[in-house]
Amino acid sequence: MSNELTEFAIQLNDKPLEELLLMMAKHGKPRVSQFKNGKWFSVVEMHVASAGVSFDVQSDFDCPTPSAAAKQCLTRIMETLSKYGVKV
Repeated sequence: MSNELTEFAIQLNDKPLEELLLMMAKHGKPRVSQFKNGKWFSVVEMHVASAGVSFDVQSDFDCPTPSAAAKQCLTRIMETLSKYGVKV
């Protein structure tokens, strides 16, 4: 992870879940879910400008809290966008 992305991930630690979800919504349709085992998961169905193209960015399936799942998903969104040259 680049220094910019590391700094971005650190800045997320102080943000409430509502703000994380609003940040995620800028990139697509966010969702946070809890499994029967009590673990959390987050996914964003990303906005894509090309016809016939879709992709999701998601957290691991075993996050301890909804905020942890959202932070991991949002960090992965930023990593993905930066790999494709999108300014984040």
